[in-house]
Amino acid sequence: MRLLVYSHDAFGLGNIRRMLVICEHLLSEIPDLSILLLSGSPMLQGFRLPKGLDYIKLPCLNRDETGEIGVKYLGMGVEETVKLRSELILSATIIFQPDLFLVDKKPTD
Repeated sequence: MRLLVYSHDAFGLGNIRRMLVICEHLLSEIPDLSILLLSGSPMLQGFRLPKGLDYIKLPCLNRDETGEIGVKYLGMGVEETVKLRSELILSATIIFQPDLFLVDKKPTD
């Protein structure tokens, strides 16, 4: 079984930690499960990942003090970066062919 997970990443570490705990639980309960996690969290590589879980790092977005979304590192506009992220997610979905797609919060961010 294949699970694709999208974890919203513009608000600190809480979302990515929660999704990793969910993924670890699912891996312990479902035999032969493979999970591909999609996130722009710049901290994702710092976590120890269990067997059966891998990730694709998306370009980072962030929010400023007013809540406005911006591009964190790339010299691109928000619309271009969101399009790039969308295309990466679509490509991963087509190639990975998940049985289920779990979206954590705000799928358009």
